[in-house]
Amino acid sequence: VSLVGEAIELRRGGITAPLLVLGAVPATQAGRALEAGLEVTVFTREAALAFSGAAAARRKRARVHLKIDTGMNRIGCQPKEAADLCSYIVRLPAIELAGVYSHLATADDPDPTFAREQLDIFLSTVAEIEERGILIPLRHIANSSGTLWLPESRLDMVRCGIALYGL
Repeated sequence: VSLVGEAIELRRGGITAPLLVLGAVPATQAGRALEAGLEVTVFTREAALAFSGAAAARRKRARVHLKIDTGMNRIGCQPKEAADLCSYIVRLPAIELAGVYSHLATADDPDPTFAREQLDIFLSTVAEIEERGILIPLRHIANSSGTLWLPESRLDMVRCGIALYGL
């Protein structure tokens, strides 16, 4: 989902499956996200620290996914910063690294060149993180178009959206 509020509505509707908030979650919503058992996106030290503190105060563990910006240019850390940021995140108390991800900006374009470049950047960044001895449970980059048209992007998880609810 995009927002904490959307995920909370799903929880109220009886959904107990893991829910990942793909948008930036303000520190002021960290408590709500943790109480609802949500997994959240982080891409700054400040956000990771805020979730660590909120989780520790509640005697919980925050499950976070590090977002890497490989070319979508919305949110995410730069690939060259990702390994250092991930090292910082895994040392924080009350944080569990649940995954590392990015988003394919042009997977629906008939020319897959840029999507493949994004995938290559992502995979090399993931390799750099793993070279530091950091276990990444879920690596994910494939959106609906990637899932359909770029099978090598499927990795450990796919995030189908528009393919599920239509265009």
